[in-house]
Amino acid sequence: MKLAEVFDVLRRVEPQEGRGREFWLSSLPDWLVEEFAPELSEVEKRAWLGRWRKASLRERARLVDERGWEVLQWTYWFGDENEEWVLSSVEADPANDVLRIFLGGAGEESPIAAVKWIVERSGCHVIASREISE
Repeated sequence: MKLAEVFDVLRRVEPQEGRGREFWLSSLPDWLVEEFAPELSEVEKRAWLGRWRKASLRERARLVDERGWEVLQWTYWFGDENEEWVLSSVEADPANDVLRIFLGGAGEESPIAAVKWIVERSGCHVIASREISE
């Protein structure tokens, strides 16, 4: 399962600030590397980021969907510098071709969009999502 392959990489890699683009491009599967958007110039990044910062949370997710994810933007949500949420666990059920992904503290659209993006790019589908309150 392509999706499990990516989460295996994410779980195996020690979270460490400063992991560079080349590190991730060499660590992630080739099929995923091909899905990332090309990097923008600094001027283009500032202009896009300006629009993103002014947008609502829902609009931010739409802007990201339109633009696509650059490798470091996407991997940010799975690294230790991300303080918004944590990938709690990933459970595989090979008999049913199911991969359960549990997120802790994901209250913003962008990190959830990062997970949905990889699910869709791997050829899988999100079949259920729910909020669990304590």
